[in-house]
Amino acid sequence: MVLRLHFTAEDLVRVRVWVLGPLAETQWSLRILRQQTPNVSLFAGWRTRVLRQAPPTAASLAGFLAPHNSGATDLFTLAGRVDTLDAGLEQLRSLPAERLHAEFAAIPGVARRMPPWLSPAVTGDRRAREDFLGALQQCHDAFIGPVWPRLRLHLEAECMASARKTIEGGVDKLLSELHPLLVWNTPVLELPAYKPWTHQTTDIHLDGRGLILAPSLFCPTEPQIFTPTQDDAAPILMYRASQDAAAISSILAPPDAGPSAALPALLGRTRATALAELAVTANTTMLAQRLGVTTAAASQHLSMLRSAGLVASRRDGNKVWHTLTPLGLSLLQRHTPAL
Repeated sequence: MVLRLHFTAEDLVRVRVWVLGPLAETQWSLRILRQQTPNVSLFAGWRTRVLRQAPPTAASLAGFLAPHNSGATDLFTLAGRVDTLDAGLEQLRSLPAERLHAEFAAIPGVARRMPPWLSPAVTGDRRAREDFLGALQQCHDAFIGPVWPRLRLHLEAECMASARKTIEGGVDKLLSELHPLLVWNTPVLELPAYKPWTHQTTDIHLDGRGLILAPSLFCPTEPQIFTPTQDDAAPILMYRASQDAAAISSILAPPDAGPSAALPALLGRTRATALAELAVTANTTMLAQRLGVTTAAASQHLSMLRSAGLVASRRDGNKVWHTLTPLGLSLLQRHTPAL
């Protein structure tokens, strides 16, 4: 079955790329923890480690929010784009019970898999709502909280790469290269491997609402479409940000509590700063401006970082773009715990 997203000219100028935040990644991490598929091998080390400290409510919460053979409950369109888990939980705390019930009711079979302890939260019971939010907090703290700084940087870098594609070739380039399973036939974005767990229609007309593209580390291999209950809100298309085993291993490695002064001592202050700045891809001129040095000096620092395997560079026209390698990202995050 093929899912088709139909764009108008207005929709094309309203395409945005967002990091939805830790609430969305917490929910998708629950799905990975439940799965027993080959794709889980990408997350094997992290999965084994965090399951040892899973809170008591994790299994029932995962079965409800992120089942592996059905549509996911859509908390992130309810909470919106949030930078912190606290902000996301506060958004859910303030939702009218009718909104929460409408979202849950939109998922086929949701009543059968809702844990008994959660049912009162949907009807407006304040204590049950707090229990629900507390369970989300516990799962976040156990599963992604320790690695969220690295994960956030990774997702932000994906967004920057998408922005660069749009600058270079317009929205056509962005949509045509977004994901291997997506096909862009102007003005329609198609997902041939569509599984209609939630949206039984195979044609979604954006009608001027635009589209939010949201990279996610834990999203299933197949992109997922979510349409908010508000008619004028933009749908969200979530897609896997990376399937590179080395990158995922680096992102999900146990955090190191090493002192923040260790990195400058190892690399020198300017190169340590350059490494931190390259969490967001830059060309040589941009990096020189950020560091307050000449282009020649920035190039020399980049050469040293590249020879150490911390930075990768690629030429695009008359510019050379630089980004962190998985090793560089891991080194940066292991020695910047306050980031």
